[in-house]
Amino acid sequence: IYQEHIKYLVGNDKQLELFNYMEQYIANILFTPGKLPKVGLILRSESKQIGKNLFFSKFFENTLFKTAILDTTKPDQIFGRFGGSDHKFVITINESTMKSNYDLMENIKSAITDPHQSVEKKGIDTETYLNVARYIFFSNNFNCVKIEQGDRRFVACNNIDKAKPRDYYNKLRHALDDKKRLLCYINYLGT
Repeated sequence: IYQEHIKYLVGNDKQLELFNYMEQYIANILFTPGKLPKVGLILRSESKQIGKNLFFSKFFENTLFKTAILDTTKPDQIFGRFGGSDHKFVITINESTMKSNYDLMENIKSAITDPHQSVEKKGIDTETYLNVARYIFFSNNFNCVKIEQGDRRFVACNNIDKAKPRDYYNKLRHALDDKKRLLCYINYLGT
């Protein structure tokens, strides 16, 4: 069901190519967490509640550790002056919009590619640390991130399908909580 859902999320356009890329991206997080891919993912869908955040949040919550993940709807919490990824491996930005991201685009691009990040906390000295964060943007908006012609920092997937029946998501949620099943899939990704 994991692979079925990834294929569903990446949409029909270049499905096999994007599916393979997505599995490699996930494997990179699990097996080479210190190697920055220098690419952020954008998962866009026309339908709401197709399981974008459900899949990635539950998957990494159950395969990494909860403190390695940050889910937010506020990009300035990460990319703003007093933001930062603070040693996170996976950061998901849900309900991403061009309006919320536009003024932060230079910081977003830097966070995706720079090997080190500096964090300024209010009233505390700036701290620099190794950047290991992977950024995944979820949106139902067509223009959620400003991507310039030739920019290699983003891989965008566009799902135009309708949301699946509720039973499908219940099965997916159950599979994402099944540690033995997750371990089998992780072993597969490692091959």
